[in-house]
Amino acid sequence: GISAFQRRQAVRNTWKRHVPDNSVFVFLMDNVTDVTEEAHTYGDVHFLSTKEEGQAVQFGMKYLEYVRWAEREFQYSWLAVVDDDCFVCMEKVLAEMQSLTAHGIKSV
Repeated sequence: GISAFQRRQAVRNTWKRHVPDNSVFVFLMDNVTDVTEEAHTYGDVHFLSTKEEGQAVQFGMKYLEYVRWAEREFQYSWLAVVDDDCFVCMEKVLAEMQSLTAHGIKSV
């Protein structure tokens, strides 16, 4: 199958290229793993020290930790958490965000 690194590379080579310059994009990892060289090379990997392990275990707790980290580190208007096996049509997402913002909607 496709490795997690290959999935992250696919994201880097496709839709991540369309993320606006005024945005922050990181791959969040549960804890420090064997991707420290990748993190150093690409500068887009951040490690959280969550206690939960595995892809489906305590998903809600991991998600909450991701949001807490983002709240501590950034001031943002929009936050998206996307798995590395998803493809995002950035043009459509950005257009929708602009439309919602123009109508006074600041979050969904």
